[in-house]
This record gives sequence, C-alpha cells and structure tokens, in this order.
Amino acid sequence: MKVVNREKKRISEARFREKRRRTRPEWRTFINNYLARRKMSRRRKLIEMLGGKCVKCGFNSDWRAFQIDHIKGGGCQERKRLRTIDAYYKDIEKEGGRKYQLLCANCNQIKQYDRKEHSPGNLKNFKKEVSR
Repeated sequence: MKVVNREKKRISEARFREKRRRTRPEWRTFINNYLARRKMSRRRKLIEMLGGKCVKCGFNSDWRAFQIDHIKGGGCQERKRLRTIDAYYKDIEKEGGRKYQLLCANCNQIKQYDRKEHSPGNLKNFKKEVSR
C-alpha cells in the first residue's frame, strides 16, 4: 500500500511540475500585458493632466507622438534617479506637472538640439552623417 501511495505521489508531483512549466510563460505574458496596460493608462492620464496638446505647436492628433519634457532640462538625471518609468510617472503626478511640459516629438527634438541637451556621442555621429 505504501509503495502505491509513493508512486501516486511521484506521479502527481511530476504532473504538477509539468503543469507549472506550461503555465509559467502564460503567467509571465499575463503580467507583462497587465503592466503595459497600466503604463499606457497612466501615460494617457498624464497627457490629459498636462493639457493634451503640444505647448509649442499645438499638435494634438495622436497621443503616441507626445513626449513629457522637463521645462528646465535634466530629464535624463531625473529618470536615472527614479529608476523606473512607473516611479517617474508617479513623480510627475505628485508634482502636479509644474516641472514638466508636453511636447510633440518634433518640438522636443528641436528643443534638445537648440539647448545642446544631447549626449556628445550622438552629436559626433550626427555630424559625421551630415558631412557625408
């Protein structure tokens, strides 16, 4: 009787491990999808909080083209300090958007170029491409 119970236990443990192996990737996919939806939802709320249109040109056609920009620069250091995009978004909500502005991708690139806010490596590569 004990031998049969041990055998059943081994079989049930093997089935459990197999089931666990199959569901682990599915669970990871579920978690990743949930986090992506939460990030998008929070981003859309921030865009609405910051006015829903580009401060410079007034663009408001597609929310995916918006970038949240620091008014005085220094966004890279801020993101490194906060480490995750979730913490970054929470900080913007907490500040009430006072230090931030909403720019479309074009206006943000123009601002970064005018203020020389890009990294030296990127500028060297850009100059090489332009000179060709």
